Amino acid sequence: MSSVSPKEEVAAESGEVGNVVKFDPFCSTAEASFWTKLAELKLNEVRLSEDRVSIRGTYGPPPPPPKAGSNSNKSNCNVNFSPPSRMRLDHGSIGDDDEGKNHRNEVVSCNGSIVLLNTIEKLKRVDKKKMLMEYFHPLLVRCCTPNKNSDENEDDLKILTGFHCLSYLDLKK
Repeated sequence: MSSVSPKEEVAAESGEVGNVVKFDPFCSTAEASFWTKLAELKLNEVRLSEDRVSIRGTYGPPPPPPKAGSNSNKSNCNVNFSPPSRMRLDHGSIGDDDEGKNHRNEVVSCNGSIVLLNTIEKLKRVDKKKMLMEYFHPLLVRCCTPNKNSDENEDDLKILTGFHCLSYLDLKK
């Protein structure tokens, strides 16, 4: 019995064994400017509300790894290592300003939301799996239901880049 997956068998038959993407690791970064602007929003506008707040981020590929013989790679790190793709949130992620809409060409703008909880106890008690299902299930149904209008289909594909965050901001410290 072979321990090779069907995808690997197809790739081997086509001669593309080294080019098969099995998993693209993902990481996210929330810059300090994002947390500062989020704290201002919580204090001045959201206050005690725990409703969803619309935010946006950018998702993009990692920078290319340094070349094998370059002087910029003076450490003993693995040259073949490629850092993961990255979701980035910064001060432009919050609000209606145009600053967050202008981004580099190699990144994709992603719309999402964040829920700001008022107590750490509430954050611990939240059923996170249920919350994700409530948020993403309607999006998946909408995305997977064919529409006759091609313009709507294009908009529906944008929901695949959506994200949802859950946070507790301790603003008393």
